[in-house]
Amino acid sequence: MAGVPEPAANPAATAALLPASSPRITPIDKALAEQKKKAEQAQEAQRKTDEEHNNSLKAENCERAKMAKASLDSGTRLSRTNQKGEREILDDAARAMEAARLQTIMKNDCP
Repeated sequence: MAGVPEPAANPAATAALLPASSPRITPIDKALAEQKKKAEQAQEAQRKTDEEHNNSLKAENCERAKMAKASLDSGTRLSRTNQKGEREILDDAARAMEAARLQTIMKNDCP
C-alpha cells in the first residue's frame, strides 16, 4: 500500500484516529471513589447528629434558665450551698449577678 502512511510512522495521524473521550475509570478508581463517597456521607451524618445533640442541649439549657429566672423574679427568698456546704440566702447583689447570668444563657441558647 503505497499511499497510506503507517500509524507508527505518523504519530499525529494516530492521535487523530483515537476518540477524544474521558479517561477510563479503572475498578480501583471506582472503589476509591465509592469509599470516598461513603466517608463523606458518614462525616455528614456525624455532623448532623452532633448538631441535633447541640440543639437539644441548648433547648434544655434554655428551659432551665427560664425556670430559674422565673423563680428569681418571683421575689421569694433563694438560697444556695456555699463551698463549706452551708446554706446561704442570696442578697440583692447576688440576685443581680444571677439574673445577669441567666439572661446571658437565655440570650445564647433560646431562639
